[in-house]
Amino acid sequence: MRPVCFVLPDGHGLGGVTGWSIDMARMTAARQLEPVLIEHVNPDVAWDQHVEGCIRHIQCDGRHPGWAEPQDVEHYFLTYQQALPATFVPNYTEGTYAACARASREAAADMRVLGFVHTDQPYYYDLVEHYDPLISLLVAVSDEVAASLAARLPHRAKDIRVKPYGVDVPEALARAWSAPADPLHVAFAGRLVQEQKNIVRIVPLVRDLLDRSLDFRLTIAGSGSDEAALREGLAELGPEALDKVEFVGRIAQEKMSQFWREADVSILVSDYEGTSISMLEAMANGCVPIVTDVSGTRATIEDGRNGFTVPVGDMRSMAERIAELAASRDRLSEMGLRAHSFVLQRHSIRDYVDWFEGLVQEAWQRSPRTWPDDRPLMPPRRCGAPPPTPITLWGRCIRFSGKVRRRLGRAERSASEGE
Repeated sequence: MRPVCFVLPDGHGLGGVTGWSIDMARMTAARQLEPVLIEHVNPDVAWDQHVEGCIRHIQCDGRHPGWAEPQDVEHYFLTYQQALPATFVPNYTEGTYAACARASREAAADMRVLGFVHTDQPYYYDLVEHYDPLISLLVAVSDEVAASLAARLPHRAKDIRVKPYGVDVPEALARAWSAPADPLHVAFAGRLVQEQKNIVRIVPLVRDLLDRSLDFRLTIAGSGSDEAALREGLAELGPEALDKVEFVGRIAQEKMSQFWREADVSILVSDYEGTSISMLEAMANGCVPIVTDVSGTRATIEDGRNGFTVPVGDMRSMAERIAELAASRDRLSEMGLRAHSFVLQRHSIRDYVDWFEGLVQEAWQRSPRTWPDDRPLMPPRRCGAPPPTPITLWGRCIRFSGKVRRRLGRAERSASEGE
């Protein structure tokens, strides 16, 4: 088996794909698949995550690949060459795919590229459509993503593999849930940004829970460019909201299992996803998901049995589901056990790595794919919308002024109240 190279476009920035790539490198190292991490250095991310010595680690400096210009590709290519021969997983930026395309012109026989479509969003479909000549196999992380991908690339329908992520899940679940006399512990973990995650929706959710006089506490883990907007919106609700909500910052990946085991309910308020890794990690640790009805949830959430889904933007319904579990702690624990059992059976990372190893072998059974000389390495125009990362650079483009934040909060409240 040749090395498997996972590219980290945002360095060690916060994000499910980054965590997945690092976890996959660790797991494939245990299988002796010689993993490589190509880390694009992001000076805006002050985060030093330990990478085991058994994982080869290559750093690539220069402009962030999410904002690459054609002249940057040659620089990336010189770094990527160091990983050859390899199976590349470029993940989610034009610059990383372009570097692989450039490498294929020199060493197509020594490389294969796996096109993971991580999110049900136009940018990702535009990305793999442009780099179609390079990609050996396409991976959709949900049925919804697979359907959209097949519609975009009907000639590649037979090359699409549908596989949600695998996560670390204990064989036996050792945890407890809050007692009826205790506050219900609700948790959110992820990027604190409006793009995709729409974290300001947490404000009307908290307001609705307060209006119900519900005894709860909400722990928010993560960071992002719109954390200040979220804090400001919560502050406007008054001191009771601030007493019930705690921001704990970014948590190391190896500590996330404990974070979820200490929570009763996990929430997801996103506009879109692929299949949420944080949702799967929460369920793996017996935390009941209450999430918006986005890609990946319909195949995962058995509504009312191992979690709940609500329409996108409907924070009132989310508050109702939270209140139901607060009122019935027996049901809470039963659903938490079912959530764990579901992920153990369907999304164990050990089974996922078995599948991934077969995927790599299948890719190498295909003929090499060389990037056409007459096709530009970079798309003639930017794919769809900007990618959901880099969180820091993209965040600078969408930061709200205080006035806009207040208007957004009022709009969210009006939508929640049905006005």
